[in-house]
Amino acid sequence: AATPEITVTGSLSDDNLAHLPREGFAIVANGVDEIVKTVRLGIREGVDNIKINISGRDFDEADLAVMKEDEIRAAVETAHDYGKKISAHARASDSVKLALKHGVDVIYHCDFVDEEALDMLEDAKDRVICAPAFGLLHAMLYESDDVGLSEADATAWGIKHCLVESAKAHVEMHKRGVRIAIGGDYGFIWNNQGKNARDIEHFINYFGMSPVEALQSATKIGGELMAMDVGMVREGWLADLLLVDGDPVADVKLLQD
Repeated sequence: AATPEITVTGSLSDDNLAHLPREGFAIVANGVDEIVKTVRLGIREGVDNIKINISGRDFDEADLAVMKEDEIRAAVETAHDYGKKISAHARASDSVKLALKHGVDVIYHCDFVDEEALDMLEDAKDRVICAPAFGLLHAMLYESDDVGLSEADATAWGIKHCLVESAKAHVEMHKRGVRIAIGGDYGFIWNNQGKNARDIEHFINYFGMSPVEALQSATKIGGELMAMDVGMVREGWLADLLLVDGDPVADVKLLQD
């Protein structure tokens, strides 16, 4: 269980307007004291991990890091004080660097990483796990005509630019041995729940993974992200064994049925 996204005023998931109050799926907190209080509130309510939004709005501010460094540090320290993991929405290169600098455990997106950020990710590859949530970008760009989002509109929103940069980034991250997990950003009208297995195919087509490597992103690395004895067929570990009509290494699309 995770907190709602913890964001700063005017950033991703702050859907409020002065003339039109609206509750979104985030908790807005500004400054160290509010951030600490909000993290503690989530822990009091029984969460297992904390999520903070370091980058700006999707997708017009995706390349900006808008949460301040002292706010990030406070969130991470408070979460870790209680033995909880913390994840971050971080598309911008600077936001990825700040997440790594202050010990964030799971980093979502990492789309616009520069060489310095890639070096930092490689240095932290035994500690951090990344999840691009690539399926949403692909679905919004190429599969959303039937819900009123054309490829032209998605491109104008910056989705295509984000997809191209994300693919380039994760090709490099994979080469450097950074652990990349499937999933994330399913449940939107453009990208329904139950389609997560398509990420395995995306990781092959866009990130240069072999079928086995992509399957391990969904199983072995997913288990490592959960910090549980799951994700491999191993004595004493918890596992659901799926019977598949065919060889998923030869055709990972079998797992989408």
